Amino acid sequence: MKRAIFIFYSIFLFVPPALTQSNSSGIEGKQMTQSVLIVNGINNGDLSAREVRKLRAEQKKIRRMERIAKADGVVTSRERRVLRKAKRQAARHIARERNDRNPF
Repeated sequence: MKRAIFIFYSIFLFVPPALTQSNSSGIEGKQMTQSVLIVNGINNGDLSAREVRKLRAEQKKIRRMERIAKADGVVTSRERRVLRKAKRQAARHIARERNDRNPF
């Protein structure tokens, strides 16, 4: 009986903090996906050196925004919304540059 009570209380003590630790994991996943798309664009020849520099600078700016948002330990809904908007815009820029058929 004591063991069952211990398990019951341990679930309520340890599970909720584990579920709330990172609200921005989706944002980080998108960052990784976009980095892979840029690398694939380089390997396929879809992106010129200038386009790569521009896209990587945009990714760096987003990483900086994420760092600032996480600095106080809480990513607010407004910060999350701004990050999502920046990620969507970056995704559009990557798609546009990869498909512009510009050889230079």
